[in-house]
Amino acid sequence: MNSKITAVVPARNEESTVGCIVEQLLETNIFEEVIVVDNSSQDDTGIIAAAAGAKVVPCEQEGLGAAMLAGVEASHTSRIFRTDADIISWDMTRVTEIALASDDLTRGVFSSPYDSFPVTRLVTENACSLLLPDITLPRRVLSGTYAFRKALFPLSCYPQDWSFDIALVIHALRNKWSIRDIEIGELVDKQRDIEHYVPMARDILRYILKVSK
Repeated sequence: MNSKITAVVPARNEESTVGCIVEQLLETNIFEEVIVVDNSSQDDTGIIAAAAGAKVVPCEQEGLGAAMLAGVEASHTSRIFRTDADIISWDMTRVTEIALASDDLTRGVFSSPYDSFPVTRLVTENACSLLLPDITLPRRVLSGTYAFRKALFPLSCYPQDWSFDIALVIHALRNKWSIRDIEIGELVDKQRDIEHYVPMARDILRYILKVSK
């Protein structure tokens, strides 16, 4: 077992998929522990995650950033692997490669059988191009599967909402940390309607506007 990395899985109302995610991560035998942050779920997400073997950390403040902060604060390792709780199918060999990488930030870049990545393509890339011309974004910038060195990213300074992932990337780029992208092929997660992405787009745009000033 690798005692230097912890998996942190933010989860809100993901009872149908979180158990399988936890089991798959534990089966790799590379994580000191798998932490599922139950982000104010209204279903049995926390119960199912615990039954699958995860350490469950409750987080009443809704938001990806708040959940990540809670998970990282509960960890005891120098590296963090973050992924989503709604994944249905992925290549665990590639996931393991991301987790074991030594770069400051290692990102999984994936394709989807149905997701056209509207927040990435319509909001994030265009807003960064117009407002942050000093940085060059990596491909598929809003990956939700990545690993990073905990000491380099002061998470308490990060946004508590959906803009957490882009904030991490912008911080890494501006501070010239080593970043590597690993192709992980097709990743299948829950299909969402367009309304699901509205809060995400709003939070990301707000953050980019803030750091562009």
